[in-house]
Amino acid sequence: VPPGLEIGGISFASGILGAVVLGGGLLVLTTVYELVRRKEAFGGGDIKLMAVLGLFLGLERGVVCLLAACVLSVAYVFGREIGRRVMGRRRHDRNTGASGSADHAGTGVPSVSEPFLSGAIREVATEHDRDSLLAGTMPFAPFIALGTLVAFVA
Repeated sequence: VPPGLEIGGISFASGILGAVVLGGGLLVLTTVYELVRRKEAFGGGDIKLMAVLGLFLGLERGVVCLLAACVLSVAYVFGREIGRRVMGRRRHDRNTGASGSADHAGTGVPSVSEPFLSGAIREVATEHDRDSLLAGTMPFAPFIALGTLVAFVA
């Protein structure tokens, strides 16, 4: 083991227990969730990664890693959602002008095309989100990597 990467107190039994509990536990939870919701929840690669990390980190630090990864991913999703709402509000404010409503050439008469264009922009954005590579999904491995760093420090 390279200097500085030793994890003291991790026995072979703790590693096996960590692999079984983390990998097997995630497999069972994911399978039950997918059967109930009929929707993909967790990738097989993430489950295998957690099993290997459980073997490497042991049960206690493996649980710390998983917990940290979950907390970080939830924080990321909330931050992303807040960012989208703020950017959407800024885009809306920019499109409607300072008075709060779109007017036709500054006359105070609402523009007829404004609702149509807003709907068209929204439709294009929805189609783009639907067609994107990660539509509705989010890779969990980066959060597992950050959780592993937290487990090393803990």
